[in-house]
Amino acid sequence: MKYLLRYEMAEPADMEKLRSYFAEHKRRWAVYESKGSLLAIGPMENPMDGALGIFTNKADAEEFAEGDPFVLNGLISKWDVTGWAEALIPEK
Repeated sequence: MKYLLRYEMAEPADMEKLRSYFAEHKRRWAVYESKGSLLAIGPMENPMDGALGIFTNKADAEEFAEGDPFVLNGLISKWDVTGWAEALIPEK
């Protein structure tokens, strides 16, 4: 089981403010990446459509969001974590 963290951007989106918190946001994700619980993270093709993170456990996904500077500074209007039963895992 994987866990998808989904972000919805606040309206109106403040890209300048988002950029000002990006380095702090990236440092936060590096902590979870080094633990091995963050597998992937990034914005949608159109960043106004939000962003997605893939985690190995729900607790880390929620903890990440709760302390993310994007969330804490009002850049994200809504977030949620959903379990995902990965059905196809390519062989290496």
